[in-house]
Amino acid sequence: MKEISNIIRGELRTVDFPARYGGEEFIIILPETSVDGALIVAERIRRAVAGHQFMSEGSERLLLTISAGIACYPDDATSKEDLIKKADHALYFAKDRGRNTVCTYKGTI
Repeated sequence: MKEISNIIRGELRTVDFPARYGGEEFIIILPETSVDGALIVAERIRRAVAGHQFMSEGSERLLLTISAGIACYPDDATSKEDLIKKADHALYFAKDRGRNTVCTYKGTI
């Protein structure tokens, strides 16, 4: 998780806020960013993770990918609970589409 955290931080601006949210999930707050801007950032992170050479403790190369769900305030939700719920909905839509993909909440309805 530390390597993935470093990759995420490397793709963000100084005003952006990444946080671990549960076991294998992260939330990234992108202030004053449109859904199109969020898609660009999420795709950049997805490609960076997929292209990174992760190594197991036994020195075997591991292929890791991520799926991402995007929801925007206030277009998709006006409370943080609803925003997280809608981003989670988009995340599971991305996973159902075969993983290693990014989806927006608007793209799932």
